[in-house]
Formats: sequence, C-alpha cells, structure tokens
Amino acid sequence: MEYFKMTFFLQKSDDLNSNLKIDNSRDLNYQYNYLSLLNKASRSGVPQVRYRYTAGGEKLGVTDYSGRDYDYRGSFYRREIR
Repeated sequence: MEYFKMTFFLQKSDDLNSNLKIDNSRDLNYQYNYLSLLNKASRSGVPQVRYRYTAGGEKLGVTDYSGRDYDYRGSFYRREIR
C-alpha cells in the first residue's frame, strides 16, 4: 500500500465578519473599512482599485489601477478626464 502526501494550498481566507481577505486563485488581497465595506483590492501588493465612501457607507467613488477616478451619484458615475 502506497501513501501519498497531499499538500493543500490556502485558496481563500476570510475575516471574522466573513469578508474575503485573500483569494490566491486570483492573486488578490482585499482590505475593508470599519463598516465592512471593501476599501482596497491589490494584486501582488500593487493596488488595483480603491473605493471611497461617506461615513454612512454610501459609495462616493473608485480609483482604478491606472489612477483614473470615477465618482458616483446614485446609480450614475462620472469619470474624471486627465
């Protein structure tokens, strides 16, 4: 009888609020603010996206990996031209 050593890699990890923190299958790390809203997603330590919220949790905007800003007004968004 042969025995095989199996190695399991941690694919996903979450915090105490059940927020996804690490997704190794996509090489992404997530950070959340005090309201448990997504604050930043990064790949290999490089920020891919950052979100901005009001103190009440309403989404104000997002900045993508290239530095472009998108502002939200309800269901509409506006991209800043640079």
